[in-house]
Amino acid sequence: MDIAARIGRLGELVDRVGEARPDTATLCEGFHRTLASSGRRACMDGPRLSYSARASVASAAMSFVSGVLALGETTKALSFLLSGIASEAVATSPAQELEHVKSEDSAPPAGWSGDGPYVRDSGAGVKLTLAHRPRLPGGDWTVYYGPVPAAFGDSPQSAADMAARMCAALAAGRIGKPVRRPPPPIAAGRGL
Repeated sequence: MDIAARIGRLGELVDRVGEARPDTATLCEGFHRTLASSGRRACMDGPRLSYSARASVASAAMSFVSGVLALGETTKALSFLLSGIASEAVATSPAQELEHVKSEDSAPPAGWSGDGPYVRDSGAGVKLTLAHRPRLPGGDWTVYYGPVPAAFGDSPQSAADMAARMCAALAAGRIGKPVRRPPPPIAAGRGL
């Protein structure tokens, strides 16, 4: 599937969540603003502009997933849609070289390995990477879901805990392989 189709698929999945969960309207608007400003550039042939735009779209998609999960209450149907968004975000994002600043007072959380950045499997075959990136708005620690920033925290443990909650919610909606077909219809206003 080409990038334009993946980006279109991301928009469709986000809209499906928005139709079923009206409380996500602000999150949907934020994603669509990013799509409007970066979507066309993401499909360009020039790698420099295209890569940064693809990274922006993928990050906005994972921010949407994190925002919806922060609202609480996830169902199997909602997790299914969010899992599809996460899969498409990973496929859309270009490979990135992760920044990591060594920190003397940090040890990897249980289950994470490496000397920094720390890594582990998400349970879905996607590599999670925990990197120290001081002075960012979400906290000093960032967890990448594949190449996409997905969870943040002030400590390695808080970022890892946030990522674990996200991965558990995404796993609840996964059906074998990543979503490649349209999810089943959901009646508008009935909620997920």
